[in-house]
Amino acid sequence: MLETEQPPYVGNFIQGLREIGYTVETAIADLVDNSITANAKKISIQFIPGSNVPTLTILDDGYGMTSEELKEAMRLGTKNPLNIREKGDLGRYGLGLKTASFSQCNTLTVATKKNGLTSVEQWDLKKVTSTNKWILTSYEFNEIKKLISEGVSNDFEKLKSGTLVIWSDIDKISNEEIPDTYDEIKNHVSMVFNRFLDGSCGTEKIQLSFNGNAIKGFDPLIKSHKKTINEEETILKHSNGEKEVRVMACILPSHKHVDPETYAINATSEGYTKSQGCYLYRSNRLIAAGTWFNLIARHDSHNLVRLEIDIDNNQDKEWTVSVTKSGFSVKPPEGIKKDLKGIFTSANRTGRGVIGGRRRVNSNIEKAFWNKVKNDEGKFSFVINKEHPIYQNLFKSLDDAQKEMFGIYIKYLNNYLPIDDINRAKIHTPKDIDTKPEYIDKETLREFTEHMLLKGLTREEIENFIKDMKQSQGLDVEEILNE
Repeated sequence: MLETEQPPYVGNFIQGLREIGYTVETAIADLVDNSITANAKKISIQFIPGSNVPTLTILDDGYGMTSEELKEAMRLGTKNPLNIREKGDLGRYGLGLKTASFSQCNTLTVATKKNGLTSVEQWDLKKVTSTNKWILTSYEFNEIKKLISEGVSNDFEKLKSGTLVIWSDIDKISNEEIPDTYDEIKNHVSMVFNRFLDGSCGTEKIQLSFNGNAIKGFDPLIKSHKKTINEEETILKHSNGEKEVRVMACILPSHKHVDPETYAINATSEGYTKSQGCYLYRSNRLIAAGTWFNLIARHDSHNLVRLEIDIDNNQDKEWTVSVTKSGFSVKPPEGIKKDLKGIFTSANRTGRGVIGGRRRVNSNIEKAFWNKVKNDEGKFSFVINKEHPIYQNLFKSLDDAQKEMFGIYIKYLNNYLPIDDINRAKIHTPKDIDTKPEYIDKETLREFTEHMLLKGLTREEIENFIKDMKQSQGLDVEEILNE
């Protein structure tokens, strides 16, 4: 047997790492993970245009690192993903700081302070590529001040302990594109870290700001709203019963119980259809959002249904958590898929009731235009009421050819009633739907009544038909009939 060492071409390897699948918001979230793991209480993100390209800084007041700890943190793969993690550790592979940063910039600089001593290390990817060597460069803090604003520099120097991450030579986003990314970044971190921002679920509350503006947590489950239905939590076990998964379904408030602005906010920037489904939290950090894990299909009737799933940071292998922790590769363990599907089905049954309403509404009109009918399979549909006086008189006035054509029209009208479009509009734009009947003035009603009398309708039939008009519009039907 012959063994040879075959190291990678560093430049090519680095370019591969840069395309691992991060977006700017998921990359920033990975850096915030490190700050929270370091017990930071205050985290400040600055993302500003530069003379040529943007610069990003993330400053925290966490534990900080010694010089040796910083060098180790800058090493790729510094932690074994198979090792047991401490309870509050949001890391996974020991890659996040590096891969997240490399995905957006060519130069990663980290300054840190601990025990009164400041250390600075830098990865320059252009240098690494040109030399084909993993060259990490150490600096004094004064030497890298030119990379950051005076305000950020002063804030770091005032800290007793903490860490400053600097992205310079950013090449994935231009100066002109920065304004378009603001809302994406803000919305992403406010949802991913909502528990830490709110101090909920046993977390230590943090302060997170973005370009000087405080970010508030956004709970996608809307659990605190009085009209949200928070169902009972279910605990599932896998890996021979050694690991727990906590699941709770929430049915969001319908448009009837919130104002239009709140209803739109609850939809998230993705909209209700894409936001339905599961929200997977790993050690209180959101890692997957708006997914049914391919266990059931998306449907408009599920739009108000969201489920909160909690796992700890030692279930990564079973849930196939990736380096980016952004959710696209995450899937539940085989042993609990059947139980999860059952929970999904039950929650969606409740959700359909909230969307459609649980009360049966009876029409005040004696002769309805539509009838609700049940077929042999027990399924319901809506069909034109051919017993309606207007239909009967109209049909009688037609010749045989016209009756045949009219019958075809009614058949297709029954078959193509746009129920899906009506439901979709009711869910997505309920405030824009005009469900009130058009008011009929007295003169129009008089003409209608005379026409019906000429067609042979009895006084009782006309009274029954326009009974609803009398109740909702205050029209005196008897007066009109007596004229």
